Amino acid sequence: MKQTLKKIGWFIGLYLSNIIMWIDCGSNVIFLFGFWNETISSHLGRAFPNSLFAKFVDKLFFWQKVQSHCQNAILHYIDPTNDLIPPKIAEKKVAQIIIFCLFIFVILKIIGVL
Repeated sequence: MKQTLKKIGWFIGLYLSNIIMWIDCGSNVIFLFGFWNETISSHLGRAFPNSLFAKFVDKLFFWQKVQSHCQNAILHYIDPTNDLIPPKIAEKKVAQIIIFCLFIFVILKIIGVL
């Protein structure tokens, strides 16, 4: 039973991660005129590596133990034919996305938007 719940939780996390990645990639296409299979972070790291926007996104992902989030994002999206995300990376991405969404929610609540 515990194993089944773990698999269901992993599936729901991967599903939510895919939706958030879809929004991220779609926003990249609509607002930054980027590639369809590229996130905003990887687009900023590739096209504008030392811009204020890239540095701002790097600061948003302060908990990651990498020098630059945007430069690191490029490494995950070099091969557009590789659609499968290994479970360990998917779990880490889900945790990062949830923390990021909570952070944005708190900021929006503080400034009075929500």
